[in-house]
Formats: sequence, structure tokens, C-alpha cells
Amino acid sequence: MRSPEIQKLVEAVETTYGPIELYGSIPSEEHGTCFKVAGIPATFSVDTLDGTLPPGRYDVQIDGIPLVSYIYTAEVSLSGFLELMSQMRGPMDEWPLEPGPIGDP
Repeated sequence: MRSPEIQKLVEAVETTYGPIELYGSIPSEEHGTCFKVAGIPATFSVDTLDGTLPPGRYDVQIDGIPLVSYIYTAEVSLSGFLELMSQMRGPMDEWPLEPGPIGDP
């Protein structure tokens, strides 16, 4: 069963971007998930590090499709993650390639 923090993130993503499609993940993962959403050619791996991160903080890895290697990794807030997803909807040459100030990091 998903932890409350992961469930909160999934619900926020689905409200904003539509249904997630699990990618190399299962619904019963407690502290993490990996998914895709329609219209964004990337996978999003999100983890709470076994619940050790403060509430509302997530360890994030983003990879393009096809998978090559992570193109972005950082620890971000929920709002920061949603902003990252928004950036990933744009042209690939404008994708964030390294951690930087993203909304509420």
C-alpha cells in the first residue's frame, strides 16, 4: 500500500496531468513509484527514501524515453515536482538537465 506521501503526490499528478501509467513499478510499493503520463516523453521515479524524507519532500529521478540514464535528479517539494513535470511538457531542448531553483525546491 502506498504511503500517504506517495499517494498525495500521485493524486496531485493525476489531478494536474491525468492518469499515471506505472512504469517498472507496482501499486503496492510503499515509499516510491515510477510512472509516465500521456504527453510527456519521460519517466518519473519518485521516492521518500523509506519514509525518511520530511513530509512533502521527494527524491526524484527523471529519464527520457527511451531510457538512457537519468537526466535530472534532485530532492524537491510536491509543488517543485509538479513544476518539473510542467517543464518536461515543453521542448526537449528546454528540459531541466541539472538541479536548480525550481519553484519551491
